[in-house]
Amino acid sequence: MTRVLPLGALLLAVLVATVAHGQPESPAATSCTICHGDADEFDEEFLDILTRFHGDIHASVGLSCHDCHGGNPDPALADDMDAAMDPDFADRPYVGAPARGDVPAFCGSCHSDPVFMRRYRPDPRVDQEREYWTSHHGKALAQGDRRVATCIDCHGVHGILAVDDADSPVYPLHVASTCGSCHSDPDHMRGTVLENGRPIPVDQEAKWSRSVHARALFEMDDLTAPTCNDCHG
Repeated sequence: MTRVLPLGALLLAVLVATVAHGQPESPAATSCTICHGDADEFDEEFLDILTRFHGDIHASVGLSCHDCHGGNPDPALADDMDAAMDPDFADRPYVGAPARGDVPAFCGSCHSDPVFMRRYRPDPRVDQEREYWTSHHGKALAQGDRRVATCIDCHGVHGILAVDDADSPVYPLHVASTCGSCHSDPDHMRGTVLENGRPIPVDQEAKWSRSVHARALFEMDDLTAPTCNDCHG
């Protein structure tokens, strides 16, 4: 008889395996991974999604495509798109990719749930979505501005890394360039104004890079030195 492990035990087993081998486990085969890994059906851009997801923090704890996007993960349905992407699937209806304005709630469906998040760590933060909506980005998004940053613009989409991973775009060494990918782009920031009505400057990253804070961070390896989010949230 096949023994079915409860979810908590299954996740623990995945974590143990990850530590033992020193690298994340590849996602288990599902209708999503089999279909989207078919080189005859998808070009390199789509195939790269699956490649990057192998190193994703979500994959490392046993989560897969259907945990975010919904649908029936049964591998036997890899050739049945309608069944795999069933919007009426009882366990988790298929929702696909969220509209840009829905991204915070999409991520927050798990990250704002303390019961769910506690499965993976004992002290999870569950206030990020609520905090986001109080930020300038969140307020602008709520007013219909789709240019502002949401979760995926800072953390990535597929291939998301832990915040303390040195390759993460939100690791202290990379925060300024991550913020600067928007805030140093005159075309992207055009039309955005400060509370006093003046255009928001696009030289903040350049100025910061010459500051004592940047020198402490990059030359003295002081990861506690202030970068953008330490002052702006």
